[in-house]
Amino acid sequence: AEDLARALSSVQAQLHARVCIATLAADAALVVPGAPAPTAARRVLVVGNEGEGVNSAVEALADERVQIPVAPGSDSLNVVVAASILL
Repeated sequence: AEDLARALSSVQAQLHARVCIATLAADAALVVPGAPAPTAARRVLVVGNEGEGVNSAVEALADERVQIPVAPGSDSLNVVVAASILL
């Protein structure tokens, strides 16, 4: 996770405001569908594992956090399914 955080920091430094780092989080304010499209030319999507989610070091770098709502009482989405919905 620290290597990923370093890599994301490097991408941010090289591309400045032309990149948006988005993470998937169950408690995020932006809900998909309906979340506004990013204004940055490029987007990096970080999806954590099903049990623990995105590492806090990576989460701290995120420009936005998004969630995919699920019905009450439903299990969480498989990480591959969640990523495919966001793409």
